[in-house]
Amino acid sequence: MIIQEYIISLSNGEKVIASEPFDLEGPKTVLNRFQKATPATMFSVGDALNGFCYFKAKDIVSIRTGDVKEVRDGVWKQLSEPPVPKRESRQSSEKP
Repeated sequence: MIIQEYIISLSNGEKVIASEPFDLEGPKTVLNRFQKATPATMFSVGDALNGFCYFKAKDIVSIRTGDVKEVRDGVWKQLSEPPVPKRESRQSSEKP
């Protein structure tokens, strides 16, 4: 399985790493959940390896993409050549 990591920066200076399948699309992606959230929306991100974190959408300062990794037999490996992205980030399509 190929995983896309996201680094979520919070207003208190903490950084939370979230990950999802690289080819995931639809309403459950990290970016879609953030775009549709109200300031009071509670986010929960995490997994069995990193634990879980809960925070409000209003506390998110930024979300940026991190590494693309492959998970095989429960081990995360950095890919030497990331796959070609199937989707663009919202920022890259916005006009200045």
